Amino acid sequence: MKTIKIKDLNEYGKLVDNLAEQIKKSGKVYNGEPCSHKGCASHVSHPCEGCGRQWTIRYHYTSIKYKAVYSPDNPMLAFLLSKKLGIALWLEFPIQYSFKKEVIVVSDIISTGKTREQYKDYDFACLFIKEFLILTTPVYYVKQTKLQVVMPWEKEIK
Repeated sequence: MKTIKIKDLNEYGKLVDNLAEQIKKSGKVYNGEPCSHKGCASHVSHPCEGCGRQWTIRYHYTSIKYKAVYSPDNPMLAFLLSKKLGIALWLEFPIQYSFKKEVIVVSDIISTGKTREQYKDYDFACLFIKEFLILTTPVYYVKQTKLQVVMPWEKEIK
């Protein structure tokens, strides 16, 4: 069986860095620029639903839209991302606090979509995603693949 083998933790760390950069880009909105919400720049009577600005003025700058990261299957990935993004590491589920929508769920791979479905109310990030999956909610990922992925701490299946 053909596989993608992540050789060591340095290679794994580069994948995590790439994922962190994608997540960081998702929240960057500068004064005078609209966010991805349709009609952002024309909000006068109420704040934008996407970024909270009114009249295209943002009163505080936040480089990332998440306050915490949670992983159901790899706390190491969640820990690394929390450090790289400067956000909290969430260790328990379910999340029952007011910032529930500001938690991103992370996993090494989305292969069948079962874990993604379980956390469908949250934005999701992963290192790898299978090419055949069709997902309707926001997902950040580094690579799409048809192959089996073997992490440095796993034994390759032959």
